[in-house]
Amino acid sequence: MFVHSSRTDLWTTRLNTSEIGAVNVLSNILSLGRHWIEYSTQLELVDFLEREIGFLVRNLSYTSERTDGSWRITLERAIQSKIGAKWVEEKDHFRLDTSATDTDERVARDRLTAQIHVDVKNKAKEFLPLAQRLSNSIGWEGIGQAANRYYEAINAETEELPKSLGFAYDAMLELASYAEQDTELQQEPGSSASPLDPEIRRPLRLLIRVAAPWLRRFPTIRELDDECGAFLRQPEFLEPAASVLAIARTTRLVSTRDADATQGVLDAAHHGKLQGEKAATRGSHTVRNLVIASAAAVGTFFSGAVASDYSTKSDLVKHAGNTLAEAEEWVTKLMSDMPDDIKIALREVIKQLKITPIE
Repeated sequence: MFVHSSRTDLWTTRLNTSEIGAVNVLSNILSLGRHWIEYSTQLELVDFLEREIGFLVRNLSYTSERTDGSWRITLERAIQSKIGAKWVEEKDHFRLDTSATDTDERVARDRLTAQIHVDVKNKAKEFLPLAQRLSNSIGWEGIGQAANRYYEAINAETEELPKSLGFAYDAMLELASYAEQDTELQQEPGSSASPLDPEIRRPLRLLIRVAAPWLRRFPTIRELDDECGAFLRQPEFLEPAASVLAIARTTRLVSTRDADATQGVLDAAHHGKLQGEKAATRGSHTVRNLVIASAAAVGTFFSGAVASDYSTKSDLVKHAGNTLAEAEEWVTKLMSDMPDDIKIALREVIKQLKITPIE
């Protein structure tokens, strides 16, 4: 992790004024560097740490033991990972965040981006019926849905694309993982699945060859793709992530569309190697973000902060609470390598849910 030597004295001064509990939480903040490669420069990481230290010193009254309400503060300030898709509140459920950045919008207005976009749309449209027929074959069951999700994400005016980049990236990961699976099947035949016929392999690879570098023209996707590729593979989180997502779907915490898109990325982890590893990272962090968003909503409810608008958030909080309570075992496994204060806060919120279920 990065350390900015010019600010070491400043950190030391602040640490000397905080209590021991704040030091413990700071150690957990520092450990984020091992799990969330959020901060691409030293300055970003330094600024993040200074904000956290300042918050602890100003607002927390830790002693050698944690106070009853400290876990709520932890949840309220928990940050969703940039590696996973973000979740935002929408009426009675969470939805995947489709907000755009200024830099992506500038790229979308570029003439070359628009020219390549036309070719990408044509190739995606041509491949779609082939993929849908292929979905009936063993080992290729999800490729039709992935091709459809990709076409829906990019079938818009170029300037509107930044609103659906996350969906486009996730679907492209799925399609690329199927292409890798095809390569592996060609090299090592004998699986129950068969390699693609040339008339399907060719349009799939042409689509990926044009669409993948085109997507990386957008800064958000380029950064995301690099981070997913650099992250260590953690296959032990795939089953917990899929289980939490299945429960979130059942409790209506997420829409069918968002659940299908996220599940598609998790499934892509089992196809191919490089793209499969990216998909595993992206999918598991997306579900982690859902857990963080849910726990923050429930924690805020227990603190009484939403009492004034409970009528508009009651269903969301109820769905989030039901998901966390029912998925306790899987949540514990999925978040097992998170910082200690996050894990403690999650245990506390689930414990509170068992004592006082949200009706």
